Amino acid sequence: MERGVTGCPLTGPVGITSFMKHRILFFGTSEFAVPSLEQLVHAGMNVVGVVTRPAKPVGRKHVLTPTPVGASAQTFGLEVIETEKPTKELLKKFSPDVCVVIAYGKIIPAALLGIPKFGFVNLHPSLLPRWRGPSPLQAAILAGNSQTGVTLMKLDKGVDTGPILEQEEVDILTDDTAETLYDRCAQVGADLLVRALPQYLAGNLLPQPQSGKAMISKMLTREDGRIDWTHDASSIERQIRAFTPWPGAWAMFGDERVKILEARVLKANAQPGEIAFMGDALAVGCGQGALAITKLQREGKKPVSGEEFIRGLHTTDLQFH
Repeated sequence: MERGVTGCPLTGPVGITSFMKHRILFFGTSEFAVPSLEQLVHAGMNVVGVVTRPAKPVGRKHVLTPTPVGASAQTFGLEVIETEKPTKELLKKFSPDVCVVIAYGKIIPAALLGIPKFGFVNLHPSLLPRWRGPSPLQAAILAGNSQTGVTLMKLDKGVDTGPILEQEEVDILTDDTAETLYDRCAQVGADLLVRALPQYLAGNLLPQPQSGKAMISKMLTREDGRIDWTHDASSIERQIRAFTPWPGAWAMFGDERVKILEARVLKANAQPGEIAFMGDALAVGCGQGALAITKLQREGKKPVSGEEFIRGLHTTDLQFH
């Protein structure tokens, strides 16, 4: 018998005909949800429609571009509904047995949750109840966690508080950014979904209440990326990785904002924010230790190495602040 992190039994196997009959309405918007939609379709599950947020103008020419989920759905010939406000009428149109919600970007109204026979299930990129909220992967990297994961749960009226169907652990590598971890969790989550959803629909997987201490991640802003050089080098290095690609880690150099894209911790000491040269490396002092900045980007410029940045300096004010 296979068991997930929650310890809930995954009895089976479940035959393909038993889950093909269930009508699935998929809600999703971002790239994180695309592998799950693709795997549901490839597994032969009955996805009757896709709900995503409206297309937006992209680029200098403001070309109206569908969301990643909308674009993927179109390749499968699925009916796509673009809306930020799902309604009872929408559910009546598709008559789903279950709704799958992944990175949709809007809260599902509580009045809709009990309409499908099997409710709404959600894939969240953390091991709930740890790191509820909008930035769980960034929070896990910032905290120095060695593991995160994905959780398949039933939605309830709270935010990421619903009972758990299944979980899968994902290791956080020492060089992981939010972007690389996001991509890996998206794939692990898709695998988990197509394995666990048929078991849930067959009645073999029962939702279990969340247990343990809840931890909440925050809504990130650009200001969260500003580096405080009085912090220790290790925490700043994690901040750089956690905020790649957005909101980005940055510091002021004179009156210019500079993005810090890559760095490694050095066993060295300097005043916080002070720039020193160690061979060809650009070293910056921290509250404890120092960082070797290996890639950074000035405003309106392309990313460069620390060595290239050094060569382009025309100032004696060698200080980040």
